Amino acid sequence: MKQLFFLFTAFSVCIVINAQTKKPVAPSTPDVNAMLKMTPAELEAYKKKMIQQSSQYAADYADANGLAINKATIPGLELKPPVKDIKKISLIPVQPPTRTELVNGIQQSMQQLQKGMPMPQIEQITTTVSTQPVAVVHQKAVMEFYTHDQRTGLMMMMQLASKSPDSLLYLNNLGAMYNVTGIMHKAIPLLRYCLEKNPVSAMVLGNIGQSYLALGDMLTAASYFRQCLEVDSLHLESNHSMGMIHYFKKEYDKAMFYFERELSVAVRRSTLAMAYKMGKKFNLRALAKRRNSRNGVAEKDFLEEITLGKFRLPDFPQSVEQLLQMKSEIDAMGASFQAEYLFWMNNSNQISLSYSKPKGDQFPGLYAHLVNAMLEELHEEFTPEYLMNISDADHEAIREIITRRGTQLNKMVCPEAPAGSSIETQEAYAIKCCEEQMRPIADALLGELGDRIQPLYRVGVLRWKAYINQLVAIVQLEPSDGNRQMVYNAVAGYFNYLSTGLFYYSSEIKIFLRIVKATTMRQRLTV
Repeated sequence: MKQLFFLFTAFSVCIVINAQTKKPVAPSTPDVNAMLKMTPAELEAYKKKMIQQSSQYAADYADANGLAINKATIPGLELKPPVKDIKKISLIPVQPPTRTELVNGIQQSMQQLQKGMPMPQIEQITTTVSTQPVAVVHQKAVMEFYTHDQRTGLMMMMQLASKSPDSLLYLNNLGAMYNVTGIMHKAIPLLRYCLEKNPVSAMVLGNIGQSYLALGDMLTAASYFRQCLEVDSLHLESNHSMGMIHYFKKEYDKAMFYFERELSVAVRRSTLAMAYKMGKKFNLRALAKRRNSRNGVAEKDFLEEITLGKFRLPDFPQSVEQLLQMKSEIDAMGASFQAEYLFWMNNSNQISLSYSKPKGDQFPGLYAHLVNAMLEELHEEFTPEYLMNISDADHEAIREIITRRGTQLNKMVCPEAPAGSSIETQEAYAIKCCEEQMRPIADALLGELGDRIQPLYRVGVLRWKAYINQLVAIVQLEPSDGNRQMVYNAVAGYFNYLSTGLFYYSSEIKIFLRIVKATTMRQRLTV
């Protein structure tokens, strides 16, 4: 049913989009009767086909209507490399421009841009550039270009660069703006002029690579990206672009190498989506750990910070005497585990009770897509079976130990005192039997159980702590109600796990008490 719902949802989106324009044509309506007769494998293949058709339609519609969308995030859509623009590439000069040629070229571009702008707007830009500090003008140009009006920002940067042609920063940023506006053939001479002045500028090398990539010359683009990464191996855009070049060549392992380096610096939804397109997965938690380490952010032990680390199982008793001495401690510990479990479950329930529609309608946070991907990855490793690590085979082995040793104890017949013996003599016989025959079997029972149970729970506790610490570290990026509830449920699960382990301690006390009750040792032993 979930698959059917998804297909109809995807198709409904196509209908809504198609209602606004006749072209491109939306996918045909799913044949429900045919779908109901499909095997699971056939239905899965049909779902993939519908996703691909709907995704391609969405991309075509965006192209036809000039909508700016990030196609990397569209599921099922295969991205295609830019078409090689031979005409624009042929306009690129062989040699970098001289200083005079550079300024003349910028001024010619300014004149072309001014033809489409009102005179008052041009005068205002000129006044701003001539009266305000260059640092302020530079900042305004960048902000205007990327957030408001590209033409105004571009004109301001052109005027600034023509007046300060020795500033590689202004020239580089002007070249980046040329790339964004689609005049890469004009950006490359600017950037090559900068590169001639500073041959090891990762920023300039990366921007030249972006220019050639946008023109469809992937071979030249890759050459510049590699030079950039030799200078700065963690250059964000160059790693991403190299990943895309290898994706276009279907060299997915190489693509993942560069995407992972990109994600070790910053995380973008489009890059996360690329892994799914290639059928790959990132180790996002390892990348985050590497990123935090590089930024000087130490790992935290959240359980220890809130003193939950003090709750742990004691060493399993190796003798009956030790077990009886621990009875009060075990009882108190069990009550503590139960109280903590109820506390964290109550916190979880309070979130459910406080839910309201306005809360549900809130937009997710900035890192929601990253958090969801990291949580998916986390729970693929820390499965319920991995955390509750007592298998059926372990349970069976524990039952076998208890049954076997218990049968030995129950079948044991103690020598009786001679007829007519005093009470003291009878007690002495009973004590001797218990100490010499029954206690060794009971001690052996505890030893076998401890050897089986204690290693399992030591590993299990470490797994739970690792899981909770990583879960909290992830949820901190997006502390929504649902994510906080996930943390509360996890901590409650940890205390439930400890309570389960403690059960073996208390059950052994009950077994031994039954043994004591069946003998005359009640006067000797204090339980």
